[in-house]
Amino acid sequence: AYTTFDNMWRDMIKACASAGVTSPGLDATVVRLLLLGMLQTTPSWYRAGRMSPQEISDQVWKLFSAGFVTTDTAATL
Repeated sequence: AYTTFDNMWRDMIKACASAGVTSPGLDATVVRLLLLGMLQTTPSWYRAGRMSPQEISDQVWKLFSAGFVTTDTAATL
């Protein structure tokens, strides 16, 4: 069963897809599970010092919103 937290993410991801602001062809469930997995495991590896929680949050947003590979590079892979 989904939790309220899961449902919030599911609804937000589906709303973004419906609004046409997500990459085409992505499955909302896969996106939700990958994103939540990434966020939920952060406490297992995070150690204070190198980056602040805000800096890590910024990295997560950049990865999620812009992707890992640049558009120009992706065309050559």
